Amino acid sequence: MGQGVMSINAAFARIRASSGAYHAGPSLSLRELPLLKLNAAPKKGLIPHFPVGRSIPRILHQTHSHRNLPPEIIRSMAELRLLNPGWTHNFYDDGDRIAFIRNEYGLEVLNYYLRIEKVYGAARADLFRYLALYRLGGVYLDVKSAASRSFDDVLRPDDSFLLSQWPRGDGSMFVGWGDHAELKHIPGGEFQQWFIAAVPGHPFLKAVIENVLGNIDRYIPGIHRTGAHAVFRVTGPIAYTLAIAPLLELAPHRMVDSEVDLGLSYSIYSHIAPQAHKLIFSAHYAELTTSLIKVPAWKKVVFAIYRAIAKPYKAMLRYARGRRELSG
Repeated sequence: MGQGVMSINAAFARIRASSGAYHAGPSLSLRELPLLKLNAAPKKGLIPHFPVGRSIPRILHQTHSHRNLPPEIIRSMAELRLLNPGWTHNFYDDGDRIAFIRNEYGLEVLNYYLRIEKVYGAARADLFRYLALYRLGGVYLDVKSAASRSFDDVLRPDDSFLLSQWPRGDGSMFVGWGDHAELKHIPGGEFQQWFIAAVPGHPFLKAVIENVLGNIDRYIPGIHRTGAHAVFRVTGPIAYTLAIAPLLELAPHRMVDSEVDLGLSYSIYSHIAPQAHKLIFSAHYAELTTSLIKVPAWKKVVFAIYRAIAKPYKAMLRYARGRRELSG
């Protein structure tokens, strides 16, 4: 697809007239009710329109809640720096993220970030990566991920945004990854966001940020669940994909295979198992059962009511379904 600042600026004008993040069709789930549905009410007017860059800056962004990382991750990050001389390597812990957001976006956006419970470091990292790349551009890479080729070798001068999806070949260890009910209308499933490469000010990222902020406002624990299910939908790859999908024809980008075309590896632990990194970090977000977002008292009441009626309601639905199957 053609690149260039003029085409991106033109894309912004078209995107402003669009209706927001795409969402799936009707469902009987309580989570699908209009006032409760995630990825359907982006927060407009809070994120500034930053100038669009002409090329992807030579900045590598990586982040983790703290700097006390396993030795193998520290070695991998050092190898990344050696592989990319001339690139600036920015590592941010949670304090650095807070300072960056306060300085670049102001207190209102920072408050959205701080509403994500600190124990959900991955969700905070999700929102931060979008904010950092929208402001500064460059390449974001998870700390558990690695590269075998330099970024200068794989990025093109006219690249503005790279998108990649999980490999779907029978021989891949990631078969089935990225397949979510909310994304069944998107060929290839979710867009990977363990790496992002973008010019500053790209409209995809503004749309993603606004989508995530809207999700934070709508989130109710229990209704939108906790752990990995909530993170994927509120801040993670599902929120990312649903914000970008409607804009694919409106803004320049290049589809790539992250492994074949870029030489990236999802995890330095993949030789053990696809999700072996979960065993490395003592408190992985996937298993958490507490609320993802700090919520006001009325949402806690809604959660309590929901829990009180959810089990008998689901039992009633199962009973009705069984009766229909017997009569059919």
